[in-house]
Amino acid sequence: GGLRGYTSQFLLLPEYGLGITVLVAGDGHALSWLRERVLKTLVPAVEEISRAQTAARLVGTYTAVAATAGNDSNNEEALNSSLTISLLPPPSGLTLTRWISNSTDFLALYTRMSQATSHQSGPSPPGHVQLTPARSTRRRGGDGKRGEVWRAGFVLDELADADGAVIDMRLVTDVDTFTYAARSLEEFVFWGGGDGEAGKAERVELPGLRVVLGREEAQARSGGDEGNADAEGKGWIGRLQK
Repeated sequence: GGLRGYTSQFLLLPEYGLGITVLVAGDGHALSWLRERVLKTLVPAVEEISRAQTAARLVGTYTAVAATAGNDSNNEEALNSSLTISLLPPPSGLTLTRWISNSTDFLALYTRMSQATSHQSGPSPPGHVQLTPARSTRRRGGDGKRGEVWRAGFVLDELADADGAVIDMRLVTDVDTFTYAARSLEEFVFWGGGDGEAGKAERVELPGLRVVLGREEAQARSGGDEGNADAEGKGWIGRLQK
């Protein structure tokens, strides 16, 4: 809000637990300029720290360990389902780079379905399947542990802002677009040794496909994404310290 000669803006970034207040006396055009300078300095720093922490918990390859319903042990052992979660450079985030469901390249299938419903004229727009936190949990019976819920969504590559502005139109709002037997095919529930977001993910449940995938620890430890994420996070911390 503001009065003649005075303008102000209050921004909330709940994902990072941050609040920013910008107060300007004088030219009102300075508000947007100052706001963007503050965001460009602060948000990338906390974003990279968050990326490093999230990658350490979730990045890796997961393979089928059990079906949640309807399969006997022989079928479970033979089930060819797996997915690989990678951390792509900003402005992208956690991305599905491989997704096999019962021997079917589900990532390619999901991409084609998303492109067909993107309402874009002309050739199919390029994009990638990105995971977005749902900021909710699922509680498991018995031990009462909570799983961290994420949603998959198809993000057009062209939505990335070329000048690196923090406030843009890169929004992932189309979730739960595809369902099977009244269950979302885009819901991913991560279960770990901790409760909710506290621990490293050990399994990921895909309720829509009725399957649970276990994390391949060797691949998760040796993969380059976590190392890159840590390096990026430390780099931003170093910049802040300077």
